[in-house]
Amino acid sequence: MGSHEKGCLKVARKVIEKVMCDACAESETETDATVVLSIGEDAYDLCGPHGDKFREYFRDLFKKAQQSRGEGRPAAGEDARPSVVITGNIPGYPASVAREAVERQGYRIAGHVDADTKLIIFGERPAPHKIKEAKEHGTPVLDASKPKVFARCVSAGEFTPSGTLPKVSSKITAADVRSLSA
Repeated sequence: MGSHEKGCLKVARKVIEKVMCDACAESETETDATVVLSIGEDAYDLCGPHGDKFREYFRDLFKKAQQSRGEGRPAAGEDARPSVVITGNIPGYPASVAREAVERQGYRIAGHVDADTKLIIFGERPAPHKIKEAKEHGTPVLDASKPKVFARCVSAGEFTPSGTLPKVSSKITAADVRSLSA
């Protein structure tokens, strides 16, 4: 080592910051973020499942715009599986396991109900807006809020519609609260 190298030795430090999922933090859960969602100047750190959920939400939301530009049609090798919406807590199944079980049966999980949705599977405390969309589109229903209903479908290898949509009350959003206090 030359005299110049001896005097100029530097040690590099790598700072590692643990980034947590913003969506999980809302429910006071700590999950590592692996996806960044940017909308304008806002950026959100998300875990894989929340990243997938928001990606599906935006695909569904902008489906009509994509179709009008000729982008919405499945191309060769693209996902043309029938879509299913899962909402609420399925007894005995964490959300990721329920999604995997449905996907293994050949379905694609969608974020919102539309005219192309083949089935809505609801558990305990389903999202009111998804129930409303299912009613509007006449979507077939699987009531998985009761124990073992979902498990029987997984065992049978078939998600057969059964039950009717529940009556749900609308959620109060943050915007609703702000308008009430103004």
